[in-house]
Amino acid sequence: MASGTPARPRSFAQVTRPPVRVYVLGGALLALAVTLLALAVPITTPASAAWVGLALLFLAAGGVLVLSRIRFGFDDAAVHIALVPVYRTSIPLDAVAAVDVVEYLTVGDARGRGVRRRTDRGRTLLYDAGPAIRLTTTDGRRFVVRSRYPGEAARALSEALR
Repeated sequence: MASGTPARPRSFAQVTRPPVRVYVLGGALLALAVTLLALAVPITTPASAAWVGLALLFLAAGGVLVLSRIRFGFDDAAVHIALVPVYRTSIPLDAVAAVDVVEYLTVGDARGRGVRRRTDRGRTLLYDAGPAIRLTTTDGRRFVVRSRYPGEAARALSEALR
């Protein structure tokens, strides 16, 4: 660093937590699952197996909602995008053509919440409306990731791409 140029960021990570309503829904599903298990397990009829199956489905869905996070980050090799624990992808840094900030991404723009498939083979990840990071790859795919601080992420990635 004797030349006086600032060091490139070697890595960056940003986590966007879901809104409170996602936690509330996940908690309600977990509570419903526990209730169904408590009622169905002591009963030894064939119908109780269906209730146990339904309870396990609610348990899994509630767990996914409670544990979910949107992660955006990069290291020396790739950009990492994830809706934990459902979706993960990595894009090599040399495959990134552009990164910019979307001022306000709405749920309607993405055609829904969660991981949404785009017509350009990319993905959109969001819980609610707000600012986002848009990443364009050299093959034309676009990844739009909802973020509380997209400017910080876009700046860090732009510096790393130089």
